Amino acid sequence: MGEIQTYASNPGDLNFLFVLIIIGTYLLYEVGRAILDNNDDDDMDGGMMMRAADGAQA
Repeated sequence: MGEIQTYASNPGDLNFLFVLIIIGTYLLYEVGRAILDNNDDDDMDGGMMMRAADGAQA
């Protein structure tokens, strides 16, 4: 009655769970960093941008 129930049936399962958590966290970090690095200059790409000298001539 006094035992703490664990969801891992043996220590190998618990180690595998820790490895999966670490790999998943690293992948989320890398994806988030790539998204942030890619979006830092989107408003300066050109495309629909006007030159400042042209002004807003609607």
